[in-house]
Amino acid sequence: MPRSGLAIRIGGSVLLAGILLALFLLGRNDAPSPGLSAADPKARLARIAQLDREIDKVLAGFDIVAASVKKRSYEIPDEGFTRTERFVAIPDTIVPVTVNAALNSMARRYRARAVASENVRLHTVTIHLELDGAVVHTVILKRNPRNNTSGGRTPRVST
Repeated sequence: MPRSGLAIRIGGSVLLAGILLALFLLGRNDAPSPGLSAADPKARLARIAQLDREIDKVLAGFDIVAASVKKRSYEIPDEGFTRTERFVAIPDTIVPVTVNAALNSMARRYRARAVASENVRLHTVTIHLELDGAVVHTVILKRNPRNNTSGGRTPRVST
């Protein structure tokens, strides 16, 4: 009798692992999105330009002024497009996770995605917008010490 309980647990674990594997394989998006193939570079460039305008709108929605955004463009020779990087100084009132969520929801309308990573040592959050597996825009968020209420110092906790 105790062996049958163990067999049920092992069988349940194997079944759940199989379901998890199936969901993982179904959720992968390796295939290029329809209408965005490399065979139609004009449509891809138009989509990249639309993403560029929408990023500016999302940043404006967080009351980030254009003066605190430094924009650079880099030509990507093998891909045939220009990658844009934005360095954005943000105040403490803006949480980078909310900016990432807003950019990701905007990017989904264009069949793209936003992927964020945090650099704790540099106090930055980098958000890459990927279209067809290529990074087409990068937004680097950094705390602006002039906008901090503590004057750039960490407040001391009294003990």
